[in-house]
Formats: sequence, C-alpha cells, structure tokens
Amino acid sequence: MSVKAAAQFEKPRFENREAFLIGGLQAHCSDPPKEIPTLWQRFARHIGKVPGQQGGVAYGLILSHSQDGSCEYVAGVEVSDLSTLPSEFARLSVPAHRYAIFAHDEHVSKLGEVQSPGRKRGCGSVGADQSVSGDF
Repeated sequence: MSVKAAAQFEKPRFENREAFLIGGLQAHCSDPPKEIPTLWQRFARHIGKVPGQQGGVAYGLILSHSQDGSCEYVAGVEVSDLSTLPSEFARLSVPAHRYAIFAHDEHVSKLGEVQSPGRKRGCGSVGADQSVSGDF
C-alpha cells in the first residue's frame, strides 16, 4: 500500500459485540486477496434472501492468516440459525468480543485497500489494543 493510500485510510470503529452467527460463502485467498471480489460477486445474489438473515449488513471476515499472507475469508450476513443455511454456505459462530470494524463503501475491487492496514500492519497500528479480536 502506498503512503498516500495509507494516509487516506480511515481508522476503524471499535465495537463490543455479543456472540452472533454468520452464514455466507468462504474462499481461500492469496496475498494480495484477488479472490475476494469474485467471492462477493457470488455472494451478492444471496443478500436479503439468506434464511434467517438479521438486518441488512454484510460482513467480510478473515478467519485465519498463513505466513505466506494468504487467508481464509468469508463473505456473509448475520443469521438467527445456522441449521437452515444452504449446504454450500460456511457457518460461523462468532464469539462475544471487542472488534475493530473497518467500513467499506466502495467497489469490492478496492477491498484490499481497507484490509491492508489492519491485516498487514496489525490492529495496534490503527488504534486498537490487545483486547481487540478479529478482522471484519
């Protein structure tokens, strides 16, 4: 990420959340995560139609990181019940915690610009402390 892009990055907001459930599509992503826009394009047709969907917010969750920079990524929505999801959906139970929320209102192809500051430099570089968990 360029210095100019980093300077334009907005700091995340921090939110204490109770445990919640996410249903969506999952993919293994390289570094940089070229697969994420395609995953969102595949998932977009489901938004608003996911069984048990709660609200209209969609989440991008980074589940794990590899030393090579790759990750497991889920594009999903909050749901009330994991058992009613389509078979191809990932099912996540997200624990209660304090999370850093990185907002993204631009085209999905620019998602890497939002993820990079928190994911590559660490949440501490964007104002988080050790009690913050997860990448959204």
